[in-house]
Amino acid sequence: MKISLVFYLDLDFVKTFLLTYQSFTTGTALLKKLIERYYVPRGNETTFSEWDKLRQTIQLRVCNVLVQWTKKYTADFVSPKSSDINLVGDLMKFAEEVLAEDNPLLAKQVRRNLLKLIESNEGPSITVIKHSTQASLGPKVYISNGGKKQKKF
Repeated sequence: MKISLVFYLDLDFVKTFLLTYQSFTTGTALLKKLIERYYVPRGNETTFSEWDKLRQTIQLRVCNVLVQWTKKYTADFVSPKSSDINLVGDLMKFAEEVLAEDNPLLAKQVRRNLLKLIESNEGPSITVIKHSTQASLGPKVYISNGGKKQKKF
């Protein structure tokens, strides 16, 4: 995935990609691929320290794409297509369950960006619950899908 290359970071490509990916895929498919990329398998030809450095770089690049996507390229979050109806919830879940463990600061940025969209009444209908055991990330979020059963994140 070019937006998370290890040895070369092309910020213009990331911007262009986030502006145009909707012409060939969905937000849900993009999130799925970013999550797959986040989990870096260890090759047999690398030492643990080489792999760990590679893994950290790739994970940081993926996190930065998620931060940019939720901050500047918000169309999929504000007006989701039917195929992307669970996008906010899926990304929130990934941020809280995975990113929060590996990179709490970037997880907090992703989560904050999503909550800003939601609180501005531009995003999906949600209820923010103030009682949470996740003090570093803030309250748990319940996302409702048009009157259907709520999802807890």
